[in-house]
Amino acid sequence: MFGFGKKKKVNKESLKKQYDRKLLADIELAKDEWDNIRNNDDLLATMSTEDYLVNEQLAKAKFEFLFREAKKRKVKAKIQESVIVR
Repeated sequence: MFGFGKKKKVNKESLKKQYDRKLLADIELAKDEWDNIRNNDDLLATMSTEDYLVNEQLAKAKFEFLFREAKKRKVKAKIQESVIVR
């Protein structure tokens, strides 16, 4: 009668868009992290080769996981040059 106990309707579209934007931001961060590890010669000089390879593979796996998740969700975005894997 007075609106007590009524559940608010969640707009699924806006919620999906919100999480899609978050996913795209996470993909960009993961790609930057992977690029930094691959292109940072100081890391290679200070770390053992095994530690360096583990960190590089972990960063790559994070990026690929997020990228596959975006593909599965059919997230649409303009592809930036920095995200394209060569």
